[in-house]
Amino acid sequence: MNSYDVSVIVPAYNAERCLDKCIVSLLLQTLKSIEIIVVDDGSSDRTAEIIDGYANRFPEKFVAIHQKNKGASAARNNGIQNARGTYIGFVDADDWIDKDMMRQMYKDAVENESDLVFCGRYDVYMTESKPRYVRRPPNNLPYGTDIFQSPSLLSDTTQFIWDKLFRRSILMEHQILFSESFRFTEDVLFLCVYKFYCKKITAISNPLYYYCIPDRNITLKYGDKILDVPHVMEAVFAFFTEQGYYDHFSDVFFDIIARRFLLRVNKYAYMDEKKLQYQFCTEMYAVFEKYFPHWKKRLRVYRTNTLGERIGNLYRSNRLFMKMYIYMPNAIQLQYKRVINLKKRIMNKIKNKINSKKNVVLSYKHRIDEICISSRYYHHLRSTPLKEKLVMIESKGGKDLAGNMFRILEQMLLMKMNVALVVQDDSKEKIRAMLSTYNLASSGIRYIKHDSKAYYKTLATAKYLFNDSAYPARFTKRDDQIYTNTWHGTPLKLMGRDVPGRVYAIGGVQRNFLLADYLVYPNDYMMEKMTDAYMLTHVFQGEYLMEGYPRNGIFFNDKRRTELKTELGLTDKKVYVYMPTWRGLMTDKQNTQQWDDTSKYFDKIDQLLTDDQILYVKMHLYASAGFNLHVYRHIKPFPTEYETYDFLNLADCLITDYSSVFYDFANSGRKIILFVYDEDSYFDERGVYMQLNDLPFPKVKTAKDLVAELNAPKNYDDTAFLKRCCTYDNINAAERICNFLVNGEEPARINRFSADESTDNSSAISTVPASNMKENVLIYVNTLKNSARIQAFLEALETLDTSKRNYYICVIG
Repeated sequence: MNSYDVSVIVPAYNAERCLDKCIVSLLLQTLKSIEIIVVDDGSSDRTAEIIDGYANRFPEKFVAIHQKNKGASAARNNGIQNARGTYIGFVDADDWIDKDMMRQMYKDAVENESDLVFCGRYDVYMTESKPRYVRRPPNNLPYGTDIFQSPSLLSDTTQFIWDKLFRRSILMEHQILFSESFRFTEDVLFLCVYKFYCKKITAISNPLYYYCIPDRNITLKYGDKILDVPHVMEAVFAFFTEQGYYDHFSDVFFDIIARRFLLRVNKYAYMDEKKLQYQFCTEMYAVFEKYFPHWKKRLRVYRTNTLGERIGNLYRSNRLFMKMYIYMPNAIQLQYKRVINLKKRIMNKIKNKINSKKNVVLSYKHRIDEICISSRYYHHLRSTPLKEKLVMIESKGGKDLAGNMFRILEQMLLMKMNVALVVQDDSKEKIRAMLSTYNLASSGIRYIKHDSKAYYKTLATAKYLFNDSAYPARFTKRDDQIYTNTWHGTPLKLMGRDVPGRVYAIGGVQRNFLLADYLVYPNDYMMEKMTDAYMLTHVFQGEYLMEGYPRNGIFFNDKRRTELKTELGLTDKKVYVYMPTWRGLMTDKQNTQQWDDTSKYFDKIDQLLTDDQILYVKMHLYASAGFNLHVYRHIKPFPTEYETYDFLNLADCLITDYSSVFYDFANSGRKIILFVYDEDSYFDERGVYMQLNDLPFPKVKTAKDLVAELNAPKNYDDTAFLKRCCTYDNINAAERICNFLVNGEEPARINRFSADESTDNSSAISTVPASNMKENVLIYVNTLKNSARIQAFLEALETLDTSKRNYYICVIG
């Protein structure tokens, strides 16, 4: 028997009007090993003649089957029995598909060893040239698992068969066919039974199927076939009950039946057959009664948000009310729906007014809470003794623990210090899991919830403070506290006041820099850019600790790299890491666009990589939500159980774009590739300190060129780059910094100079004051909004003599 990669089955009944378009879309498929099976279900028009014509013209891939009129289920079963493909897909005769659909679906199925693959679709009207809607698979589903691990996959992957690919061997082994006693919603039963047996479900985000939207009046189109719905539901529940798994999926089943029921009820106002509507509801109620305790209450509140909606939906589960609703004239039903919608709008207005008043109350409550928090914090500042052994570590506002903060925490624990780690509710378990990997979760770390009472008490009483971002505005450093800040890394992109039109947004970071005792920098270049961008020159009273970044020490540790590769079973693999930066600005992050842009490249990259190559992807913290990488074979999500740079050290090559991570990874001596597919548009809105062409790394813009560079050896000289940008990084940076801060051991390089006064970074600490021996004058201004007063003030500034004094302006509001 000949075999094909995919067999596509098309049931056709009186489809002469649209069949050609459907068949041509199948014949144009880029997947060459495809079998097209069209089953004529006893048509009375030219359908049989059309498919026989195609069978004669394309005998190597086209099969025409004729049967007496038995319905779509029997036609599909006939096709399944005659199919020779490894996988089977279904297409309805009035629909069509993208020319690349079967290739993409088959590729995903093979590479991920999937038993079921589904894709997105376009909803179209036959009379319109453009799709009306685009439907993509949900990004939040746990793809790569089965329904027993993730019950939501039973209900949330669409209840159609035509946007999916099925493994034929499973259909044959378990004799899964369409029930020929059902003429409507038979897809649901077929899918639920099939999902019971399949081990892995994956998805392709691309819309590849064109679904022709049916007539709105479903009773005119289907007639009494809608009475199949309750029987299909009961058949699904009976199958899982027989297998012993009904209770495991009972909540999912309620979602399936409630959706099927309300979908029809919501269209009653457009339907004429009242008796049929009531019979449908009566039979559905019987199924609800049999399988779901308390179904009436659950159905009334299903997908409702307000009390008004629940009152308006009382008829959903009451036979008498439902009968009254059904036998209303359609015009009154439509008016009733309008009244309900009007009621919703009125209730929403009332709710908004109530919320507005609540917001006023909450605003006052919030202000009182803020006053209380501030009072407690300042009380601790004044009255609670400092804890000499207490170290407070905060990374990304408690959202993460990575890089410098992780290495500082690790070193402080080795030094037997008491560590308080700031976390947020949604990040605590992830951070604990990562610490467990390094046997640190039970090492006496105290977890402090961000912005809590304990947070501000610790902030006021910890001797040592470490942060890689910024503390809240009420933070005031005690004289005897030691505050070290490591934000943010050697910058490629413009920072602070250098970003056009963004100088107003730098206040929080600038204030934290000025309050810090130590700013840690791995090179003089970074110190120069950061001190100028955040206007620290002459006013920063702390010291620049030029000891290297603690996180970069791992790139000098080949022993750890070998150990981790062995531990993860990657010794025979080429490991690549993709770490791009986020797009947009802090106030306008463009993460959805970034996902849409990169996903199309991932499809091609995944196809070009070989089985001994793995690409791990880590999106920026600001852009990590919504990225589903489980649909690929060679592309994997960055593991969260390992510290970022510890895992990054495994990489044989780093792929990035405009992220400062390449400054760090360069210490490893391994290859770096800049994947800058959106270079032109990116630099329209963000400038850089170094032009990409001035960097030694190869630059690519297409998936093909990227994979070609991955397969090529490192062929560039980065000696000058390392000297300038990786000057002070070393394997012992964390240890040396912590010993200096806690034990007073002299560091190798420390600098009190302002950036424009010296580049001498000897171990001697300069006594030259940061103000360059001139007085500093601070001018407070309430606002810079345009007015005659402000104009006069700005003109006065032009007359100031800066040879004797340094002048600084603080804008209050």
